[in-house]
Amino acid sequence: SLSAIDDYADFLLERRQLAHDVVLWVQIEGQQERSFKRRVIALLSDGGYAIAPKREAAVGLITGYLDLQSLDLGNPDVYFVRAVADVLLVDMDTGNPIASFDENQRKGHVNADEAARRAVAALAGQVADKLMHSLGTVGVGAK
Repeated sequence: SLSAIDDYADFLLERRQLAHDVVLWVQIEGQQERSFKRRVIALLSDGGYAIAPKREAAVGLITGYLDLQSLDLGNPDVYFVRAVADVLLVDMDTGNPIASFDENQRKGHVNADEAARRAVAALAGQVADKLMHSLGTVGVGAK
């Protein structure tokens, strides 16, 4: 029905507005944290979330640690790397955690640096998706 479509359109519009109201600060440490952080920020921005110019301006803090592990899977021609992220999303006003999770991605390539780059990029996408799901669930439920 047309009213169901209108209701869904209103829901999407409200969710997008809530995303604009959520200003985030991303603080990641560890191996290749700069490329991981840049990718997460780009994906969150594409999802409609604002990134604070400084930590004090944020209402949500994304903090975490990124680790890369070389793996020996018995193939001497391919390098395998596992990227592991431990992530915490915190409400800056209350200090309460909103979401906490660990994610990992394994990628292989004939070049070790490329295997690491691919694992970090894939992990950043996975983490950004999980963050947007957590933020969307909190934001929509709050109204």
